Amino acid sequence: MADSKITALTSIGASTDPANDPLVLVDVSDTSMAATGTTKKVTLNQLLGASGTATLASATITGDLTVDTSTLKVDSANDRVGIGITSPLAKLDIRQASAVEGLKVYVNDNGSTNIVNFRSYDNTLGEVTRYAIACNGTATWQNVGGVAGTAMTLNSTGLGVGASPSHRLTVSGTAAT
Repeated sequence: MADSKITALTSIGASTDPANDPLVLVDVSDTSMAATGTTKKVTLNQLLGASGTATLASATITGDLTVDTSTLKVDSANDRVGIGITSPLAKLDIRQASAVEGLKVYVNDNGSTNIVNFRSYDNTLGEVTRYAIACNGTATWQNVGGVAGTAMTLNSTGLGVGASPSHRLTVSGTAAT
């Protein structure tokens, strides 16, 4: 089969509506070609197949990406990714729709301390529990069971329950009866 050369390409007319018209691949106006002056078009179904799916080796997307409304959301303006949420509030924001489920994982950089926070949420109570691990290795558990304050702190000194550890185990509070 001989090589074909496409020449004399012209732009598509102003009446072409990219939202509704098929994707125009080539407008052939060279009458010496077999397709004599016709416009070759392909529909999205021809590109994607009847199922509407495509397999890509790689892709670059400029702007936001939304998969199934809130299954996955990439917010390009704020550099955030959300799973189960339409407007992510942290670098990685993971949400569950039921009343007692939810997880939010993010890295907080306030300029002097990097902290990895794991927060669980209840739709009625809001933030229920927060686990934080600082870059110095200190781990804290706060708002456990919806009770404000730090419940436990674990660092190189020890474990503090209701207090900062001053020994291997430091406990503060009233004794159980």
